[in-house]
Amino acid sequence: MVGGSAGIRARPRRARLPMDPTACHECGHRIPQGEKICPRCGAKLPSNLTAVWFAAGAAAIIVAAIVVSTMSDYSHSTSELKNQNGDVGPGSSYANEHPDLLPTVTALITSHGHKCPTLVNLWNETEGRHGMRLEAICGPDRNHIDAALHYAVYLQRQSVNVCQPWKEFGPDCE
Repeated sequence: MVGGSAGIRARPRRARLPMDPTACHECGHRIPQGEKICPRCGAKLPSNLTAVWFAAGAAAIIVAAIVVSTMSDYSHSTSELKNQNGDVGPGSSYANEHPDLLPTVTALITSHGHKCPTLVNLWNETEGRHGMRLEAICGPDRNHIDAALHYAVYLQRQSVNVCQPWKEFGPDCE
């Protein structure tokens, strides 16, 4: 009995071997492969799933930040776009003068989980039911459209609606 502390047990010190993946994070005891609890102190081992979820969350935040920054870079020009009726897609004078428009629209479409390998046509329908509406048609390359890849894009709201397979530009795409 040292110092009169009868019956009091010292708490095990934490391991100083954080680099050893087979050591308990509480007491430093080696953990047999496949065990989830330290046989010495009973501490639960951290799950690898925690690291996976952390990495996935960090990646999602980075992607969201990129999309938002891309959208905010273009949002100041939507008032100018409002005055441009008709074709604002690839090859148009408007798209040539505003090179960030087509990548911004494509990024918005894909960030909502839709396919748009190549933005083939973009038409400004000015005011739709939900504000300024761009009608986008995508395809496998610049020379071919996929009628099913037909979207209403709202830059100001940063939203995308899927339209009926394309037949012609018009109010059927909201």
